[in-house]
Amino acid sequence: MKNTEERPVTTYTDKEIFPRLSATDLLERAALSKARLDRWVVSESASVDEKIRQASMDIVSRHIHENKNYYLVTYTFPECFSYEYEQMEEHCFQIRNKHIQLFDINFRSKRTSLKKPEWFPRQWFFIEGKHARFHIHVLLEAIDKSVFVKHIANKDRTKHVFKRLIEDKLFKRKMKVITDEMAAVHRDYHHHQHYGKTYDQLQVDDHWLIARFLVEYIMHRNEIGNEKWGLHGVNQSPISNHSKVMNDVEALCKVEYLHKKEFYKKGSPICGQSLCYQYSDIN
Repeated sequence: MKNTEERPVTTYTDKEIFPRLSATDLLERAALSKARLDRWVVSESASVDEKIRQASMDIVSRHIHENKNYYLVTYTFPECFSYEYEQMEEHCFQIRNKHIQLFDINFRSKRTSLKKPEWFPRQWFFIEGKHARFHIHVLLEAIDKSVFVKHIANKDRTKHVFKRLIEDKLFKRKMKVITDEMAAVHRDYHHHQHYGKTYDQLQVDDHWLIARFLVEYIMHRNEIGNEKWGLHGVNQSPISNHSKVMNDVEALCKVEYLHKKEFYKKGSPICGQSLCYQYSDIN
């Protein structure tokens, strides 16, 4: 039996912010974050508004099509970041735009007139606040492989980030695509075509590599090198897999999982707000 004890985790953090915060500042921010998250917590006995929850699931589920691949990428904001829900919505807007700008550097979208290039896949954003830490989960249709390869070849910025990725500068290329933790939780992964493979064994247009590339692009922020295209404040563990590829059946299961009942309790100020309607492709 594998040892499932938790191992120490090293995290990437935004060096612009944390060095300027004293121990007292960090404690105050942590307390403020916890207080804001506590407002989301409703009594365990509170009933779930299944009508709102089901309606929200249906909005996303109707866009899940057979024989398509879907990505799930997760962005985590560190403890001590005292964000309000509205600020997390703003981050959803920024991530949406940055995903598209990765392939179309001239793309701009207004909050009052949400749009995307016709060819770009749909994206759905889910906000989760838990244990004084905020997460944004993005479920999106897989990016066309030919589009990805074309932009790798023709866009200098994309080429630069991808080069850093494959040269082992952003995460370990020997990292397993299907981690031991993933396989322990989901036994079906033992039969996955990528089980036992590492990222350096993947073809350049493999969806698992493309999904990982999205995460690394959003995380990348190097002030010294003036590479500021990444999202300010986001951090991740370099040993965890924050990008996954799913088929249509897995995506539908994930839609239900992302609509956790705890976020649809009657009386909760965020009831029905797990899905960020404002910046998701719901039409």
